[in-house]
Amino acid sequence: MTDDRGPPTVDAEGADTRRDAGRRPADGYAAVVFDMDGTLVEFTGRDLRRETAVEAFDEAGIALTDDELAAVVDGSTANARAVCRDRDVDPAAFYDPFDRLLAERQRAVVADGGKRPYDDALTALKELTAPAV
Repeated sequence: MTDDRGPPTVDAEGADTRRDAGRRPADGYAAVVFDMDGTLVEFTGRDLRRETAVEAFDEAGIALTDDELAAVVDGSTANARAVCRDRDVDPAAFYDPFDRLLAERQRAVVADGGKRPYDDALTALKELTAPAV
């Protein structure tokens, strides 16, 4: 059956994967908050990002100079793309392994209790309000 959101699509567990499927939370979650830069939880350590960048560029066949590595780890996405462009490498050849490796490593850090929320983060989240969807 389809509705105004289009045909249903489901993942391996049978959960609706349509873009706005979260409007009707079946699992009790009304929202998900993503923290990408250390706003709510401690920032991912520089060493972990550095090691991951080196390995990801290695997978792309690039040995970074110290300056390039600093630009990638301490800089922006534009810096990493510039390194890829300068080395004639498709950015996906870096970002695909980098994202995969960093996510794996961050999950391990979280599982080991090494990435904690800031003291006031949980209070701030509890105070958030939003209109009903």
